[in-house]
Amino acid sequence: METDLDPLQLLTTRQAAELLQVSQRTVERLIRCKGLPALKVGGQWRICASHLAKWIEGLNDCELSSPVLTPDPTKRETC
Repeated sequence: METDLDPLQLLTTRQAAELLQVSQRTVERLIRCKGLPALKVGGQWRICASHLAKWIEGLNDCELSSPVLTPDPTKRETC
């Protein structure tokens, strides 16, 4: 996966959500439950753009159909 993202660029959860085309809440779930690398700055999550790209590259087809990425609306959020 080619990326034009600056390796030192820190994304907010909103920016990461836009790149992944998911909700901000889903990004927060991915941080907590699926090991999306992130750090807190001033109490808010930040995701390093290059780490996000590497994390995406590391996903396999099995993980892409994970309930975290495609939540069941009838079930409560769990890790």
